[in-house]
Amino acid sequence: MRVEINSEAIRRFIGEWFKQAECLGRSVLAVKAGDVHKALGLRNRMPQVVSAMRTLMRDNDILAKAPPSGQGSDFIVVYRLPR
Repeated sequence: MRVEINSEAIRRFIGEWFKQAECLGRSVLAVKAGDVHKALGLRNRMPQVVSAMRTLMRDNDILAKAPPSGQGSDFIVVYRLPR
């Protein structure tokens, strides 16, 4: 049985990365869409990952890289911590 990963599950997953980085005392966390996609074992869900990453962005976060399509695996956001 395959569990469906929705946008909220992706946001929670990235939220766990935020917590881990904060525990390590980091002030920023760079997240690459391809890394999230791979870590969750997804297939053909890059637009959903990118969309979830965008919804987590705050005013002081930095869009470090966006491919021409806006939806590629090399989409990178540098999130400011703590959240």
